[in-house]
Amino acid sequence: MEVRKKIAVFSDFDGTISEKDVCYLLLEKYADFNWQEIDKKWIDGELSTEEAYRTMLGKIDLKKSEFDRFIDNVKIDESFVIFYEFCRSNSIEIEIVSDGLDYYIKRILGKYGITDISIHTNHLEFDGETWVLQFNNTAAKLCPKKNNPCGFCKIEPVLKKKNDGFITVYIGDGASDRCPATVSDYLFAKGYLANYCRDNNIIHREFKSFEDIKNTLKEILYE
Repeated sequence: MEVRKKIAVFSDFDGTISEKDVCYLLLEKYADFNWQEIDKKWIDGELSTEEAYRTMLGKIDLKKSEFDRFIDNVKIDESFVIFYEFCRSNSIEIEIVSDGLDYYIKRILGKYGITDISIHTNHLEFDGETWVLQFNNTAAKLCPKKNNPCGFCKIEPVLKKKNDGFITVYIGDGASDRCPATVSDYLFAKGYLANYCRDNNIIHREFKSFEDIKNTLKEILYE
């Protein structure tokens, strides 16, 4: 059967592809301060992603080697691997959009043999043992949260594909997924994002695994 539509899939990483939010796991394990209060201010729009990250990660003393060991224990929803291959074999574009950090996303996905997927996110590198964070100011300018924007606002790549004539599919679970939720043609949500969509009358489909989404994508492809 011949594919007739241009489809672009965008997936959040933390808590969507990964079983749990990597930054939350990191803070739960290593933070000795009230990071939940800082996180709440970020969710409520009182802090930008950059401010929240620099405040919280700046208080954690963690060597790169220890961080790597921590990352290597993070698991993903393994149905994503099958979903990723399904997208590739059906000429569906798939990209990861995250307000997290590229360093751990690439390392975690690499364990599962996924090394060539497009990733839009914030940047982390190490200068010796010093954490060096970089944020995408261009994407942040498009963020609906003008005063305290996302570090990488996910609305940018979604709108770009829509303007290029793609049907856009968004998959997410968290607070940073609110921005693209209202501009995507199809929205799959769970957790915080699903609750937010219900509270704000945003049309969405709830999911438990990427297998659920794959079945719906088949319908979109050939309907």
